[in-house]
Amino acid sequence: MNLYMDLTTMPEELKEKSFIYELYYNDNSLVTKGNFEDINYSSNGTTTLTLFTGRDISTNTTDKYTLYLWFNGKDYDNPETMQNKTLSFDLYATGENAVLAGN
Repeated sequence: MNLYMDLTTMPEELKEKSFIYELYYNDNSLVTKGNFEDINYSSNGTTTLTLFTGRDISTNTTDKYTLYLWFNGKDYDNPETMQNKTLSFDLYATGENAVLAGN
């Protein structure tokens, strides 16, 4: 399985090292982390952030992924220009040989 975040609205004011993301697997296993300053933004308006690729998924258990986004005011000074800005994104997964359980 692969997991992606398409940043569709990302104001310049939010492209800061203090704006952090972390993705966890089953609440306690850190999968990936980063900040929104270090991303190479696309000039076409949508930037795809790859959260992970090639992770195996179980057919016997339910996997839980949790994505956290926050402004780290403990380790950084957050500029006031970050206030009242909107971030929009689409989160989606892709994979091969997947079987969806029906209801």
